[in-house]
Amino acid sequence: MATRVRKSKLRDARLQLGLSQAEVGDRLGVTGAAIGHYETGLSKPPPDRAVQLAKLLRLKPHEVSTSGRGSTKKTVDRPRSASAKQRASVVADARAPSRDEGAVLDALRAMPAAERRVVMKLVLAYKHAGLHNAAGQHG
Repeated sequence: MATRVRKSKLRDARLQLGLSQAEVGDRLGVTGAAIGHYETGLSKPPPDRAVQLAKLLRLKPHEVSTSGRGSTKKTVDRPRSASAKQRASVVADARAPSRDEGAVLDALRAMPAAERRVVMKLVLAYKHAGLHNAAGQHG
């Protein structure tokens, strides 16, 4: 089992390579926020992702702490409800966020819940106002 990484070791290695959390996440197929969680010790990558992360950051595999989860566990196919199938379809059709969108998402995820709610209210109010303005211009 891998030893726990000093919290800043992953961050130091990433910064030394001049990479952002979003860039590392893109290369590993996860969000920049997930990379931030790995760096702070909030969560640990599964073993297969830890190996990829170590290679990318030019670390030794034992320098990246891993979770007990990974691709070696068996998954069970269960029948899905219609709503679960619809949600999966929406996710599959979603496009990957741009770099700017990813940065916004990372910032939102890092915010305390109360602040995130305030920001979301502002965004939704802006969206609602924008829809009315667009309808008024075209209507």
